[in-house]
Amino acid sequence: MRYLIAVSLIWSLSFGLISVRFGDIDSNLLGFARLAIALPIFLPFVKLGGLPLRTLCSLLLIGAIQYGVMYTALFHSFKYLQGHEVALLTVFTPFFVVLFHSLMSHTWNSLFYLSALLALAGGAWIYLPAEFNAPLLGILWMQLSNAAFALGQVWYVRCKPADRTDLSLYAIPFAGAVALTAVTTSLTAGWADLRILDTSQWSALVYLGAIASGLCFFWWNKGATLVNPGVLAAMNNLKIPLAVLVSVIVFREQASLLALIGGCILILAGIYSAMRGKDPKKA
Repeated sequence: MRYLIAVSLIWSLSFGLISVRFGDIDSNLLGFARLAIALPIFLPFVKLGGLPLRTLCSLLLIGAIQYGVMYTALFHSFKYLQGHEVALLTVFTPFFVVLFHSLMSHTWNSLFYLSALLALAGGAWIYLPAEFNAPLLGILWMQLSNAAFALGQVWYVRCKPADRTDLSLYAIPFAGAVALTAVTTSLTAGWADLRILDTSQWSALVYLGAIASGLCFFWWNKGATLVNPGVLAAMNNLKIPLAVLVSVIVFREQASLLALIGGCILILAGIYSAMRGKDPKKA
């Protein structure tokens, strides 16, 4: 679980960078840039020898969906939503995690759904504004993003060969994601925006690509193989209270202490309840 906690903390520091720094940049190009920066980090460690073709293709497709589709949909949602609305709409990811686990394993674990519901309620309690009037298109793009990220997590756990390390495989999902985002960027003629990226935007992209995408996605899926699906689902929303804490402590922003405490309790209750559930051997 330490991998998931570490990633949640790093991601909590990254909220707001996209909407603040890249509002006018093509969403597909942003996804491609982050993933293309992450890919070379893992290429020196990849080991393809003896890897079944089916597993290789599955890992490529996992990356294309979990990172390629997720980023394309996420960045596109910023055309319709504000940063805090995007953050709020990520709270549905835990539900998608347990749903895809149920569909892929042909099982139903009510305790995992309870964990996801508690985490969803906790995240929503922290972020839910008095009025929420987000455009439907923005909401739909965000749910596509959530579903893609959740499906990739569950599928990776089921696909990863037991005799291979995560590090020896992880360039493959990133390669699939880079390929997909390269195609979508070409279809939207997004390459032209490369000319308008300034130094500060490139600096932010390097951080987001190497750390928030590269290192964190690797740690996240590695952590996913070490916990049961209910814990994984609830942990998807831990970044929400952490992001609020960072904004209060580091940036001296104002936040409702009652909402933060209540949300934390619900999310932690979701994690705790899932830990009591039977581990069906890593999703």
